Amino acid sequence: MSKREIGQEILEGIRAIKAHKAGEVTLRTHTLKEPAPPQVIRAKLKLSQAAFAGLMGVSLRTVQDWEQGRRKPSGPAEARIYPEGLGASSIMIDATLKWPYPPTSLPARKYMERAMEIWSELGLGSLRLKVPWYGYNLGCWTKEDEENAELIVSGKYREVGKKLLVKLGS
Repeated sequence: MSKREIGQEILEGIRAIKAHKAGEVTLRTHTLKEPAPPQVIRAKLKLSQAAFAGLMGVSLRTVQDWEQGRRKPSGPAEARIYPEGLGASSIMIDATLKWPYPPTSLPARKYMERAMEIWSELGLGSLRLKVPWYGYNLGCWTKEDEENAELIVSGKYREVGKKLLVKLGS
């Protein structure tokens, strides 16, 4: 398997969007099918409701509500449940939001610096950075968390999923 150049792929995507907006190209579109309900996904993973709740970062009660149709997954839990085909493999950060981000919700400095380079290359205007403009470790991440983050960034997110399933005893 060849190593993906994620930064280059993102840059090409942004250029394609600009060309589309300028009427120079027509972008391909894809119609997504309705994702499987949470209980089907949980069954395929062979997880108990409690283990699935832990994996999703929600309470057992929330999983039960999903499975009984009283609630639907939303926000980060939705992105974790439906990662394939619903856009969770691509990340868009709205750096124009008017409220402060806690540093734990921002990408690390090296990724933000690369994002600024891409921003500049595309001629998207000047940026007025405010602290914090990148995320940093507040001492809560373990060495394993750091390793998992590097695996995810390098495109090996499935390895992290497998490790989590082993850790949860599934």
